[in-house]
Amino acid sequence: MLSNKERVLISLAGKYIKVLKLKFFGNIPIKTVWKFEIFIFHEFLKRNDISEHPLDVITKRIINCNSSFEVKNELDQFVSELIKNSRKY
Repeated sequence: MLSNKERVLISLAGKYIKVLKLKFFGNIPIKTVWKFEIFIFHEFLKRNDISEHPLDVITKRIINCNSSFEVKNELDQFVSELIKNSRKY
């Protein structure tokens, strides 16, 4: 649960890792807040020497976010940093 009482779900299904906004007591996903292809995300983590599981990485990045909007911004910025740092190799 985020600070503003919104609930989100981190999903790793198919070829994407997603953060979904939940409604109705946190039971029904209503909107994809953020989505990225898991294989590419995992590759960027490896190139940046991050060995944790992608779900753990995402959780740590958003745990202090106040809203789903902030979650999206935080993850977009994180991926941009991963991409930027990956180009150094």
